Amino acid sequence: MPQTHALTAYGTINPLDALEDLVAARSWPFERLSDEEMSLTLTGPWGTYRLSFFWERDDSAVQVACRSPLLAPTEQCLPVDEILGRINPRLWLGHFEKDPESGEIIYRHTVLLADDSHAPGELLEHVVKIALTETERFYPAFDFVLQHNHSPEEALAAAMIDTCGEA
Repeated sequence: MPQTHALTAYGTINPLDALEDLVAARSWPFERLSDEEMSLTLTGPWGTYRLSFFWERDDSAVQVACRSPLLAPTEQCLPVDEILGRINPRLWLGHFEKDPESGEIIYRHTVLLADDSHAPGELLEHVVKIALTETERFYPAFDFVLQHNHSPEEALAAAMIDTCGEA
């Protein structure tokens, strides 16, 4: 049975309410931290990803942040900055960044929801898929730089090799 969602001061449904319904229907573990914030934890082939959703009512926008399990130590700042500079132009939506405090590699994207004609839960579900796909696609490049001391050029070239099937 669908939940009844509260209307905001602007007469629109909180998009995180709609996303919560979709996430709960898939039995994904999540936590609703406030009306404006939700977090989700999913496991992928490279580890556990933590997704955060922040709703900005005034701008009618939701920011999605997908934190990978990789950490970039301070001493690897230059190679990480270089690989970020090589990866971000390849992205159609969103960008990667390194959190200056935690060293986490984060994929971020902001979705504007100004048009009430869209189903916000389905739109955000699509953004979750994009965030996970991009994080998993570039994980090997970050890993090659952070764990195996490859140059950013070598790491990106090796990570972008298309494979057929699974071994």
